[in-house]
Amino acid sequence: MAGHVDGSTTKNGSAAENPPSGAENKPPHPAAWRGRGFVSMTLILGSLPPQTTTLDIHKSMMPLTITSIDILEDNRGEHSGTARVRMVPPDHDYWYDRCWRLELEDTTAPYRIARVSARVDNYGFRSATEESIKTPLNKWVPARKEIELALLGQGFMRQKRAMMVMDQVEHDGEDVLVKLRVNFRCRDLSIFVTRVLEETSPPNSGEGTNDNPRPPPRRLKAEYRIDIRFSWVKNIWEQQLPGGRLCVALALDSPPEYWRITRDATQTHGSGRTSWNNMEQWVRMAYLTMNQRAVRDASVSLNGVFPEGQAVDLGRWTVFRLGFRPSTVGDWQDVAGALRDYDLRAKPSPEFRFLPRDDRTMWDCVQADHGALPMSAASNMHHLSRRLSYDVAYQLEVCISHNILNESTLDVVFLESLAALTPDRATRMLEYVAERGKRIYQPHSIFRDPRAASYWRKSPPDASLDKDRAVYIRKAIVTPTTIIYSTPALEPGNRVLRHFREHHDRFLRVQFTDELLIGRLSGGRDGRRTDECFVRAFRALKNGICVGGRWFEFLAFGNSQLRENSTYFFAPTELVSCQDIRDWMGDFRSIKTVAKYAARLGQCLSTTRPVPTFGVPTTVQRIADVEHGRFCFTDGVGKISKWWARVIASHLRVDNVPSAVQFRMGGCKGILVVWPDVPSGQVVQIRPSQEKFPTLDNANILEIVRCSETATATLNQQTIILLSTLGVPLSVFLDLLHEELAGLDAVMNDPQKAVDQLMVRVDQNHITPMIADMVTAGFMTSDEPFVWSMLQLWRSWTLKALKEKARISVEKSAFVLGCVDETDTLRGHTQPCGGTRRNGAGEPPEPPELPQIFLQIPDLTSKPQGGVHILTRGSNNRHNVGAAKGGQTYRVITGFCLVGRNPSLHPGDLRVVEAVDVPALHHLRDVVVFPRTGDRDIPSMCSGGDLDGDDYFVFWDERLLPPRKFGNYDAMNYDAAREPDVDEVTPRHLISFFVQHMKHDTLPRIAMSHRAYADQLEDSAMNPRCLELAQLHSQAVDYAKTGVPALMPHRLAPKGWPHWMGRTFKRTYHSRSALGQIYDEVQVETFEPAYDKPFDKRILEQYPDLDADLMRRARRIKTQYDLALRRAMAQKDIESEFEMWSGFAMNKPRVGSDYKAAENLARLFRVITTRFRRVCLREAGGDSQDLAKLGPFLAAMYKVTSEEVRIALHEFALAKKRARPVPADIDNETSAASPEDRLSHHSAPLISFPWIFSRELCSLATTADSACAADTIGCDDKAKATDNKTKPTETNTGQPDRLLTASELRAMEYRVVNGVPTHYGIPLDISAYDGSREEEEGADMDAGEYEPMWTLPPGKSESDVVIEMVASTKTKPEKPEESDNDDGEQAYKDADYDFFTGRVSSRAIHRGQLSHQQAKLLRQLQTSMADKTGGNGHAVDHGNFPWAEMEDDILSTTSEESRDEKVPETIIIKREDDEEDEVVQAAVEKATHELPGGLAKPLVQTTEIIRAHTTARSASLLDTIDTVEPVALSQDVHDDADDEDDENDENDDENDIFATIDNLFGGREKRAKQGQKNAEHHSPEQAATIATLI
Repeated sequence: MAGHVDGSTTKNGSAAENPPSGAENKPPHPAAWRGRGFVSMTLILGSLPPQTTTLDIHKSMMPLTITSIDILEDNRGEHSGTARVRMVPPDHDYWYDRCWRLELEDTTAPYRIARVSARVDNYGFRSATEESIKTPLNKWVPARKEIELALLGQGFMRQKRAMMVMDQVEHDGEDVLVKLRVNFRCRDLSIFVTRVLEETSPPNSGEGTNDNPRPPPRRLKAEYRIDIRFSWVKNIWEQQLPGGRLCVALALDSPPEYWRITRDATQTHGSGRTSWNNMEQWVRMAYLTMNQRAVRDASVSLNGVFPEGQAVDLGRWTVFRLGFRPSTVGDWQDVAGALRDYDLRAKPSPEFRFLPRDDRTMWDCVQADHGALPMSAASNMHHLSRRLSYDVAYQLEVCISHNILNESTLDVVFLESLAALTPDRATRMLEYVAERGKRIYQPHSIFRDPRAASYWRKSPPDASLDKDRAVYIRKAIVTPTTIIYSTPALEPGNRVLRHFREHHDRFLRVQFTDELLIGRLSGGRDGRRTDECFVRAFRALKNGICVGGRWFEFLAFGNSQLRENSTYFFAPTELVSCQDIRDWMGDFRSIKTVAKYAARLGQCLSTTRPVPTFGVPTTVQRIADVEHGRFCFTDGVGKISKWWARVIASHLRVDNVPSAVQFRMGGCKGILVVWPDVPSGQVVQIRPSQEKFPTLDNANILEIVRCSETATATLNQQTIILLSTLGVPLSVFLDLLHEELAGLDAVMNDPQKAVDQLMVRVDQNHITPMIADMVTAGFMTSDEPFVWSMLQLWRSWTLKALKEKARISVEKSAFVLGCVDETDTLRGHTQPCGGTRRNGAGEPPEPPELPQIFLQIPDLTSKPQGGVHILTRGSNNRHNVGAAKGGQTYRVITGFCLVGRNPSLHPGDLRVVEAVDVPALHHLRDVVVFPRTGDRDIPSMCSGGDLDGDDYFVFWDERLLPPRKFGNYDAMNYDAAREPDVDEVTPRHLISFFVQHMKHDTLPRIAMSHRAYADQLEDSAMNPRCLELAQLHSQAVDYAKTGVPALMPHRLAPKGWPHWMGRTFKRTYHSRSALGQIYDEVQVETFEPAYDKPFDKRILEQYPDLDADLMRRARRIKTQYDLALRRAMAQKDIESEFEMWSGFAMNKPRVGSDYKAAENLARLFRVITTRFRRVCLREAGGDSQDLAKLGPFLAAMYKVTSEEVRIALHEFALAKKRARPVPADIDNETSAASPEDRLSHHSAPLISFPWIFSRELCSLATTADSACAADTIGCDDKAKATDNKTKPTETNTGQPDRLLTASELRAMEYRVVNGVPTHYGIPLDISAYDGSREEEEGADMDAGEYEPMWTLPPGKSESDVVIEMVASTKTKPEKPEESDNDDGEQAYKDADYDFFTGRVSSRAIHRGQLSHQQAKLLRQLQTSMADKTGGNGHAVDHGNFPWAEMEDDILSTTSEESRDEKVPETIIIKREDDEEDEVVQAAVEKATHELPGGLAKPLVQTTEIIRAHTTARSASLLDTIDTVEPVALSQDVHDDADDEDDENDENDDENDIFATIDNLFGGREKRAKQGQKNAEHHSPEQAATIATLI
């Protein structure tokens, strides 16, 4: 069996001369099933001893081909004495006498030999025709189809229709066996390969002599399987070959799974196994090479350095070449026909080419330049004339890792051209390539792509970044076969990143997962099967990661990173090493436990925000813990003064002073609760349970993790199982479900009901109150697209959670932080009155004997003053920073409650308590207060919780209280085990612990097994098997702290799964439990944003005369906001901006829980919104509460967003009209649009930009004048809106009524400049929504014409091969990092921008706004530039893009970071009206050309002079301009000026027009003052020039 790659043996199963050992040498009988075409059969074994394992049965059956073994159990989970064995039918019948012999492995059994009953199940035979299934189109196909292949090749796509074959084997029937298996039931393809790897260059190879012959090359037999899911297949091409042969090219989106076979199948049986199948003899592969040790000892990088001998790059070679003989072509055509039903179509491609292997890549040039290759390898390769900077090299590897660029096509021309750009521009260009995500086969085309040029400086400058809150971090994902890098994106900051801010580009966040399309890397039931995957992870941690020429070492990880299988790496410098950083974190020498050591390091990596101390250190007072016996009642909770809490609230900009905050301070952690007995001032009181390690630095700097707030608690699968076990009837859960569904149905129809539902179901991030605010402001009634989409998303997200997790919201509930009663007023738990177990002899406890809690939450039944809910909940409003405080009333909950903590698996985890009103505790809000009296603390009884930041749910809905006869089930003992100590914890210990934690993280598997057993076993969660799993679950939760893994025995693995768990390819049954009925009743809905709904006219018409300059600035900030948001979405794998904005992610995170993922999303999006709110407020010149100043800019933000959506719909409809004209007799308005005719969130523009000011938008809408409101939401519109909402989920997704007219496009300043669409002069990427469905770039180029150039042609230098556009757009060198002027050269006037893009109106001349001389100069310049464009109104692409060199700094001079900046001498002065820039700039152009050489003063100085004499004569142009078509700016205009500048060697870059523009637009601060000074001291020659022009 082991010699065959698919687990089969001979044709008929086994040989007659080798009967199985269990037959006891009895003579075999001819089998009645022989020759009848059966492919499988079932054997039933009975009367099995309790100690029987699958290994015992398997050994007794060898050498028969066994496919699966199941030892059955009864509904109590006990051994039933029966086993079911599936096998390939053998040639003989060994069970005719119904007896079988077993030899038990259990040495403790009373006897080793057992004779059991055996019979063939007459209904267990299956033939090939019986094992057929229906395709999605209801066609019958065989469940499996196997085809022998003639050859198998692997490689990558070199061109769009050309595959480079890097490895190929041909089937010969002996050493090489290749077979294809298509499994339609599991929807995957498997390629089975048996081959021999041969060493190509043996060590110490030479010619050899007679005395010392050359040793033969080493050979290694490899037997492996390649699994490819249907969903991973991107393209299938077919090519007919002479002689009836056929070649098929199979291109994948992701690396497949590789498995190798284990020689001894008996090793795959673990102890105590009750089930086994033959697929378990396959183990994962991470590499296929002759020398695995050499690979394991190397660092991880994209450029895999393979040792001598054959090797296959499993992660990069994702295109397969399958060869079919004439005899098997028909089989493949049958398979291809069936695959069409799965949306996989094989396309005939006679032009497809298979290229021979070429090992030359860009790595040879780059590494040769770095001296990383030996001379023999690098001698024939070109050395780059200049080294790529780290930023450029890293971003290049980002593109390669995502298969956007391929290293085999990045030749000398590309690399030299890239190196010729400034590092910043080259990096931005590659960021554009990465963001688009489309494969580029012709890399040289990037330099001529106008969209890549327009991408320059779309990112806002670092000055707008709150460096205490966020930092740009690079990320790498290490999979079993490859590594994938991400473009730097914003991440919330922590203590380490803040302190080492100057080295932020040397930090790398690394996450370990399975292949991207698979998700979490799991050890599975048998961790041995994935050992190689974890060995690769260990290799990356131990040897480091090389990217961009830097070597990154393992640094540390925190608890949150550990849950996500991620950690931080750092690239050491001569001054800072990883050990230096760890030493700075704290003194950990006294910690001898590896897990605790890692947790303490991770404490410094928690996402926090420091609170300023105003130069006064925080006063830290020590107070004692309260302990009773072995329980600590104050574990993790301290106290803080009310004054200091007010400071925190002000700094964090939360609406109300929080009652508790989760914090970090030096080596302390936990929560701090406001108490009046704490002295006023900057005072905190810390308990010993909060002090984790000593630290010298940051000892008194208070860092806040989060503040206390109230959310709505929900039921889930685990709590429903426990409550059902405790006696809560099924009808209660169904009633709650029906209430939830009724509320969701009403949300999309009735605004008032929508508000009620949103306020009742408050999520953890407090987004639903914000949406309720929008609905209250009338945005739902006006069909506003963003609000409507958010409502639809919330509904879809809630329904999805209902079906998949049974997450039912409970109105009478709260989800809050836990703290302790410092007054000792509340009654605690005592054992005599703690209740009894079910069926216990004791009487149920009387109500007064129950433990007491205190809970005070916002009263949502009372309308707060002002009517705005979100401002009154005391939450950290991440969008409405600085919101006004409301008059929210709070209420104290009294009566019987159910309190618990997620996750809860043990019946004792849910505690019935009594909520009471204690006046001394009224200052505590949004927290649940537990007693600190009694014999055991309540938090430890709730799933082993504590008070250092744990959240607790509280239900006071009487329907959810268990019947009194059950009482409180005894709480489980959560005493954690502890790993042994070590002498000294080293990084190697930390690395080993990290990998072991990944491998043995059984928490999800234990939780799923618990739910499955509780659904099917008698006594449900009280069954001993469930109680054992609950104990294991507690151990698994504490694994990160204790270092002791929770190894789940094989006997606890369920054999059947309820249908509501969604285990599609497992053995399932239909459950009628509460969870099963909830699952059946809920129908999920697909989220579809409503882009074609109208934007609210109350906002659009609030300020009808918005200045064009204001629109342009809003447009620029939106472009930068969109870029930051898309990067964050890509980093977090979020599909739409609405999910990012709200945290309602529709897809499960690759690693980690949904709750933590939503928390992380909220934290990240809060960073983005805070940053751009600050930028917008500075541009508006106001603050969040001054609508008089902010209102116009907010309206501009809303208007540019509305216009971009209209442009998108216009371009989308236009492209569809060109591609598929609609007949004239079809009414577009009434015809239904197919999904492909709609603008989806994958391709639509982002519309959340103005909603970072959601509160202000609501205020702006509600304060609109009555006339505007009547026009927008009058009676007719309301009736129309009601008619359109007959179905709750129906949205208007048809195409727009008409295309935009030319006048509308002009009003939006939408045009094409140099081939780039622009909106208010800002480049707009419409390729995503213009209806184009082109698969890859370069479709219009002949792939066969492109060949990479690896050496310079004879007589050519590096500059000769640089692409022309790069040479013609040379930019000004970057300023040194030590310059204190970070923003000066990024700031520029938009009117200057207008002049250089040709936006100068001739009507301005006729209106008298320009003098005759100025008008003449302008006409000459326009005529000159129009000649360059051919006079057609659209610019001809000369490779020059005015915006490409401009650095779009959106910060005005009101920026705090730029107020004290050093202003360079070339700054032009501030002008009152931006329109003057057009006049001045035209004059500057003329003056620069006409002045004699000796009088040619610096351009900027002349600008200042002209400004001083023209300020009084300037008038507004934008009100009267009728914009002409754009024209291109040619560098020829400045030839004379260039000749002058060329004489100065120190200013070589000034001969480029873009460098001149950079100088011209280099800052705006202090312009007026500087201009007046220069005007007073100008020379006579300059005065003469001014007199001529003015």
